[in-house]
Amino acid sequence: MNRPREIAEIEATLHCTFSTRELGPYVAFQSPLVPSGQADALNECHRLTPVVEQHCLQWNAMGYTVFLGYTDVDGFAVLAVPDADPLRLMDLFAVGSYNDVTGDTPERARRYMAELFATDPFVPYLVDAANFKVRFLQPVSAARADESAQAIAEFDPDAWQLLGAPDLDDGYDVDPIDLLRQAILNEQKLELWWD
Repeated sequence: MNRPREIAEIEATLHCTFSTRELGPYVAFQSPLVPSGQADALNECHRLTPVVEQHCLQWNAMGYTVFLGYTDVDGFAVLAVPDADPLRLMDLFAVGSYNDVTGDTPERARRYMAELFATDPFVPYLVDAANFKVRFLQPVSAARADESAQAIAEFDPDAWQLLGAPDLDDGYDVDPIDLLRQAILNEQKLELWWD
């Protein structure tokens, strides 16, 4: 099989071998994380997340959206999708539907991310019903980070996580919106998470 050079480079970085599959309107390259057991796949997903995050902008410049994803049918996999629309991926992976008691979380999340994408384009590196983690393609200003943090708190205050932040239930006197603003500004990424 004649594989695109870019796919061979991605496979070499991730130490995987892709097969092709249909993913909505796309022909995607996919590699299951591990064939055995959910726990092993989840551990592999945690191990690979920083690697995919580190390289997602480079791969996006090569024409591929590369991300970790989860579906009930396929389990955890790494996917490489040529010229993927991040908002379409949100739909395909039912982002925000995990533990959605109101029934409108996926639509609210998509609407917010569409507004954000219009001003601050991004590429996802983890996409599933409970996660939407993205890196921004261009630097986000302090003013835009503040606007984004405020908007996230309004659209779904339970939808974001701050890795390494103090547990607010432990009595820390911190402003969670300021923590989110700092995370967006300093790390140039956004991690939405529904639990």
